[in-house]
Amino acid sequence: MIPIIYKTLRLFQPDQRRRLVWLVAAMVASALIETAGIASVVPFLAVVANPSIVTENPYLAYVYERSGVATINGFLIILGLFFIVMMVASNAARALTMWATVRFQWRNHEIISHRLLESYLCAPYAFHLRHNSARLGKELLGEVSRVVGHVFIPLTRVAARGVAALFIVTLLIVADPLLAILASVVIGGFYTLVYVKVRRRQTVLGEEVSRAKTQRYQIANEALGGVKELQVLGRERSFLERFRSVSERHARAHVVNSVVGLVPRFVLDTLSYAGIVAVILYLLTTRQALDQVLPLLALYAFGANRLIPAAQEIFGSLAEARFNAAPLDELLADLSIQPRRVLPAAASGTWIEQPRSLAPKRSIRLEKVTFSYSADRGPVLLDVTLEIPARSLCGLVGATGSGKTTLVDLILGLFAPTGGTIWIDDEELVEEKIPLWRREVGYVPQHIFLCDASVAENIAFGVPREEIDQAAVERAARAAHIHDFVLTLPEGYETTVGERGVRLSGGQRQRIGIARALYHDPSVLVMDEATSALDYVTEDYVMQAIRELRGERTILMIAHRLSTVKECDIVFHLEGGRLVGQGTFDELMATDRQFRIVARSAL
Repeated sequence: MIPIIYKTLRLFQPDQRRRLVWLVAAMVASALIETAGIASVVPFLAVVANPSIVTENPYLAYVYERSGVATINGFLIILGLFFIVMMVASNAARALTMWATVRFQWRNHEIISHRLLESYLCAPYAFHLRHNSARLGKELLGEVSRVVGHVFIPLTRVAARGVAALFIVTLLIVADPLLAILASVVIGGFYTLVYVKVRRRQTVLGEEVSRAKTQRYQIANEALGGVKELQVLGRERSFLERFRSVSERHARAHVVNSVVGLVPRFVLDTLSYAGIVAVILYLLTTRQALDQVLPLLALYAFGANRLIPAAQEIFGSLAEARFNAAPLDELLADLSIQPRRVLPAAASGTWIEQPRSLAPKRSIRLEKVTFSYSADRGPVLLDVTLEIPARSLCGLVGATGSGKTTLVDLILGLFAPTGGTIWIDDEELVEEKIPLWRREVGYVPQHIFLCDASVAENIAFGVPREEIDQAAVERAARAAHIHDFVLTLPEGYETTVGERGVRLSGGQRQRIGIARALYHDPSVLVMDEATSALDYVTEDYVMQAIRELRGERTILMIAHRLSTVKECDIVFHLEGGRLVGQGTFDELMATDRQFRIVARSAL
């Protein structure tokens, strides 16, 4: 359990750890008040059983004299009221501590969730290639709640109830050492034995729940993301069966864990009844007078009323924490991801003014660039040397798997070359300069992601709604040749496009993606097969827009259709990760046999 506590504390930042210290102090204070409340019943019942004790006991006699009451009955009323006040104070302290604990829980839930999302968004792009988005979603939306609510909170309950139990046991030891130690050993030993027996099983069950939860997220994401294809193919049942199988494992692990946590309570309830009888017989045997038995019996009754539930809560909380501790390692690893460098942006989404710019004035150059995704895989690019003149229109062609997208990802700064150098004019594109470079680049992927928001919000993607520059939105939309279409929509730029743009055609989604890339007015525009989803008429509109941008920006296009690169200033031909040809379209047709074969079959 110590490693779990250590890992849980590592989730918190220094400020939250300081707040935790204050929370623990509040728990100790609450436990002291609770113990004092239990102890306050002893003088009250002692006077009830034997009024003469008021004068015989020096402590009671002192309080009686200072109370100012004339009769013992009046003093008894004061003792009764004092007991009531202490019990009210005890319960109030517990309630306040519980409120502080819950507030601390949800505050930390918010902080850890925010840090985790920040860690994911700022992680190097390679991290997202290695991790399934379903796992990241599960960690962010499920496992943070699980760890905070079912690991941290149970551990705070262990601390709170443990301190209270310790004080209560100390009070009972003062009253009758032998009986208190015997009761503590029986109750504590019983729960310790059960916990030692089941803790390994609970760890295994917790890991099973974590795996099943990841699979449930993944199956649900795949099914809902491909619902159109599933319905057309009539294959919904396969996903339903996969989801049912995983859900059964998930539920079974929870059932077993719940039973493990509840069974000891029923056993201890049975033992507690026998224990009460044993305490009464013990006290009657060791104490001759009833006035001696009654206060101790009441003390043990009140103590047991708090101690037995406290023991059950400690056991249940320890079991709950161990069962739900499986995600801790993954959360800690994800929170410690080394972030990529980023530049601050203004609320409007425009970059805050920087003293330097990496907008290419002469060219973008790659010198002997080699790249491999991992050491155990061969290079995807090998000794690629090329130059993209500033404000030129360049095409990048090649068969599937030739390295076109990887080369673009390197130019975008998503990866660093394994070997070789990328230059922006005379500036080497190293990690420290990536943030400056990113603000100069607009990117249009092959598949455009659209959120369930308005057209304007999707063009100004990531910019707060109230900070969107409508003039920039419309300028970008006109450049992408989608402005006229948007004006025909019921609410114009405020029309909602639906989840993933389901209310738009493929070509319309693609043109919104192009407008998005142009929103921040970049000096370099990279298009990764951005026209491949367009019909020939729409493609011609987009190509016309690109022609209009020619000479104003540096444009690099990955082309699936070779007809789209006929007007390029330079076309680069990749095969097997190598640059095998470059020049104008006509020059490649004349000198590059493989390019000529592909071009003639495509045109």
